[in-house]
Amino acid sequence: WPRISAKKDCARTDTRRRNNPSSGAADMNRILVLSDTHFSHGENTAYLFSDLNGYFQAADLIIHAGDLTSSSFYTELLSAGNIVAVQGNMDVLKLQHELPDRTVVECEDIRIGVTHGWGSASSLPDRVYQSWFDPRPELLIFGHSHRMHSEQRGNVLLFNPGSATNPRGS
Repeated sequence: WPRISAKKDCARTDTRRRNNPSSGAADMNRILVLSDTHFSHGENTAYLFSDLNGYFQAADLIIHAGDLTSSSFYTELLSAGNIVAVQGNMDVLKLQHELPDRTVVECEDIRIGVTHGWGSASSLPDRVYQSWFDPRPELLIFGHSHRMHSEQRGNVLLFNPGSATNPRGS
């Protein structure tokens, strides 16, 4: 079995948004989900943070489903907020040693499984779904294909955010 890291709480440590009634569902956690950003070491990532600035600021938790590729980008994400990340097949060796293959995070009593994925894009959701059991999380987040995917299977939502930097068709 791939290693699984300890659960991480998704609650924000500050209360900026929570005390602002104009921000919408003030007691609900917001999660920003990324995958397959593929930044090279030293590559300028400012455009991603600029384009998604409001999302980074509003997020209680940032989940990255692998293929960050550079440890410097991971360091930038760590400074952006509460982050959970897993390794992808293209990540540098440092990240492959530092990040788990998969992890489970609990947020508002919902178990969220995060993994990168592997193999052909056509059957990727099936492989991800079948690789989690006992008990299977209610939300499975994965990447690898660079294609957005959202599918409900029974009580499990499978979600791939696609790639914010190099999306592929669906």
